[in-house]
Amino acid sequence: MLSKKAGVVIIALSFVLIIAGCSSEESPITPTTTPKPPEFRLKEITFPQHMLNSTDPMAQQAIAIVTEAMDFETCGCIFVPPEGAETIKESSGEWEYRWKTGDLTQTLQITAVSGRDSWKIFYDGVKDGDSFNNWRFMDAVQSADLSSGHVTLFKPVSLIIEMEWVWYTLQAGEYKFVKQYFGDPPYKIDISVKPDKSGKIDKFKPNSSGNMVYDIKFAWNADGSGSYWTFEDGKQTAYGVWP
Repeated sequence: MLSKKAGVVIIALSFVLIIAGCSSEESPITPTTTPKPPEFRLKEITFPQHMLNSTDPMAQQAIAIVTEAMDFETCGCIFVPPEGAETIKESSGEWEYRWKTGDLTQTLQITAVSGRDSWKIFYDGVKDGDSFNNWRFMDAVQSADLSSGHVTLFKPVSLIIEMEWVWYTLQAGEYKFVKQYFGDPPYKIDISVKPDKSGKIDKFKPNSSGNMVYDIKFAWNADGSGSYWTFEDGKQTAYGVWP
C-alpha cells in the first residue's frame, strides 16, 4: 500500500505530463518563411488638385512630362522577376533570379543592406545582334525611406551610361528628380517639387551647335496655377500662363 507522500508525488508527475502533452499539441512548430525582397517604389509627386483638373494643354503637358520621366519599365528596367523565373537565391538581404527570353538569359540580383536596397540586371547570350557575357545592363540603388536613389542603364556591351535617373530630397523637403538620356539626340529633364506641391520642370536638348540649352520650362504654384516658356535653338519663342 502506497504512502500518502508517494501518492502525492505520482499525482504531481501525472499532472506535469498532461500539461506537457497539451502544450505540445497547442504549440506546433512554425514553418520558416522565405524573406521577401524589397519593393522598388518612388516617392510620389503630388500635383495641386486644380492643376490636375485643368484642361489647359500646357498644364497637362507638364504633368505628362513628369509621368513619362518617372516611367522605368518602358525603358527596359526590371525590379521584379517575371513569372516563371528560376530562383537562384532567396535569403535575408540577398535574392537572385534568372530567366531566358529567346537567346538571352537575364539575371536579377537584389540586395538590402543598412537601409539601402539595390537591383542589378546582367545579360548573357545574344540580343539584337550583340553578344553578352555577364554584362551589366542595369544598376539601381535606393534608400529604404525613398528619399534618394538612382537608376543607370548602360550602352550595349560597354560601361558607358546610356540613361540615368537620379533623385534626392533637400533639407527643406524639396524633392529633386532628374532624368538624362545620353543617346542621340540627348536630353535632360530636371524636376523640382516642394512640400506645398508647387514645382517646376526644366527640359534641355542640344542646340544647332551641340550645346545643351532650354527646350521648355514649366513652373506652377501651390494653388495649381502656372507658367510656361518655350524655346527654339535655345532662344525663347513663347511665354504663357494657365489660371
